[in-house]
Amino acid sequence: MIRQIAYMTAIEQLRHEHEAMTLVLSILDELCQRLANGEEVNPEHFGQVLEFIVVFGDQCHHGKEEQFLFPALEAAGIPKAGGILGVMSEHEQCRVLMRKMLAAWQKHRLGDCAAAAAVIVSARDYSAFLHAHIFQENNVLFPMAEARLSADSQRRLLEEFERLEIECIGAGRHEQFHKTLDFLEQTYLGWGESAQAALDTLSARETVSSFQRALNEATGDFTFAQAAQKKIAEERNFITSEIAKLSSLSR
Repeated sequence: MIRQIAYMTAIEQLRHEHEAMTLVLSILDELCQRLANGEEVNPEHFGQVLEFIVVFGDQCHHGKEEQFLFPALEAAGIPKAGGILGVMSEHEQCRVLMRKMLAAWQKHRLGDCAAAAAVIVSARDYSAFLHAHIFQENNVLFPMAEARLSADSQRRLLEEFERLEIECIGAGRHEQFHKTLDFLEQTYLGWGESAQAALDTLSARETVSSFQRALNEATGDFTFAQAAQKKIAEERNFITSEIAKLSSLSR
């Protein structure tokens, strides 16, 4: 479940939207797996996933970045010819892949039996590309934005984001999209509150386990280093002793 939060900054809002987009990709992957298994998928649910991708992901989220974030970064001194143009070109590539997926789904809905394979391929291509794009923005673009944008700039961005949502998708539509996403998550992934708590617990255990492994490795390295130091000291004493013997013989 993607929980609604009160955003402190514009960049936090964009990151939170990335979480929702990543979740819808997981649902899309599950629907494609069912298609690949020869199962029928609910056309309404698949349509809801596609609507989320087109309206929420592209028109709303990418619209916020292109219309407001990127100009703000350029005004803050980040050259457009650098990373900004690269991210914008990735948005265009996302749209190309998205249109292929929409066209394939439309053929499938019209009864083209061969179109299911095209749906699966195009959807998986889109999913892989968007995952990589989100990773780049989260780990490169957004930290850069947080370092360059003032608190006042981020506040203005939040206001512009809100205005775009109302103009682009309508008041309250953002919340409706999240409700639909929660329903699809429960239907296809089964990640309820209890499951999420279990995942959080598992993650914490894995973190502790990883720390313990690192500690054991470090302890082993320390023990090895102690043994090596002891061996070096023994060799040094031996060499010193031999030098002393040679010195006494030469007298």
